Amino acid sequence: MKNKNFIILIAVLIALILIYVIQQFATGKKSLSESEQVMFPGLDSTAVKIIKVYKRDYPDSGVVFARQDTGWIVTSHFDAPAKNADVWKLISDIKALTGEIRSTNPELLTDFDLTDSLALNIVLLDGNSSPLVHMLVGKGVAGAGRSSFIRKNGENTVYKASENFLSRFSLWDAKPYTRIPINRVVDLKIATIAVDSMQSLQIITKGKTYLFERQQQSSDDSASPARYVWVQTEPAKGKSLEDRDISGIASRLCSMSGTDLLRSDNLAAFGLDKPQYQANVAFNGGTKLSFSFGAMADTVAKTHYTMVNVKPFIYKVTDPVFQGLFENPFKPKESPKKK
Repeated sequence: MKNKNFIILIAVLIALILIYVIQQFATGKKSLSESEQVMFPGLDSTAVKIIKVYKRDYPDSGVVFARQDTGWIVTSHFDAPAKNADVWKLISDIKALTGEIRSTNPELLTDFDLTDSLALNIVLLDGNSSPLVHMLVGKGVAGAGRSSFIRKNGENTVYKASENFLSRFSLWDAKPYTRIPINRVVDLKIATIAVDSMQSLQIITKGKTYLFERQQQSSDDSASPARYVWVQTEPAKGKSLEDRDISGIASRLCSMSGTDLLRSDNLAAFGLDKPQYQANVAFNGGTKLSFSFGAMADTVAKTHYTMVNVKPFIYKVTDPVFQGLFENPFKPKESPKKK
């Protein structure tokens, strides 16, 4: 009896499923995957040579990328190196972009922030400056952080897109005139240094020169890996830093990034023609890097003009980084206060 009841239940379930399928087919309803469409199916990523991101009424607020043999640069900002991986991800995301139609009424474009004056333009061009993609990005979708409304240039159809292109340019809920932050698109890493490759480090601060060498420690255990410590070799008198302090300076140089950059041949205007603060690194292979720190770039934000000898840019570096290299390590230690 139990088996008979079970068979009846299975039969009813199958019948209900068949009825549902027939109803869906009869009414023409589609699944979510069927309602989505690839927005730019013919896009060839390798053909993209130029990318423009801007607001139509505020062209100076945007950025322009150009593809070089060495990677992407930001031509709208001193030909600075772009965040290469981020640019390629932007292209790949556009190539894979899918959308669902939400409106075809031109009178509703304002509701989606997709009018010509409100929308963010993203244009991909080939080597002849011919557009491969020109899309307009409106506001993000409430409750769906990964989505935004878009339309193709010259069309009124609004799509709910599978990517949010506002957040990646820090323009979520931003005013139309808001500039795209440079640190979102420019690679502001000043130099790529591995501490293990350093042989010596020279710090020049306030007229004093300190020389530190990375020396191998002797060990009776030949099987264990070599151990290195930093040793101050100059000056012989006065303030002497320990391995921990010197390692801190070296680590700050390795991870040093700017908040912005510019280009200029007038180094004197930035206090970089005769810098009073320098950090010079010698590497095991014989190569060298020289960092120069000049005048204060901004007394409010407290940034310093900085250069490295292998790049044509002048960076702005925050005061805590500067202090960590040239001030704090060399301050006399305070004696413990008496209770």
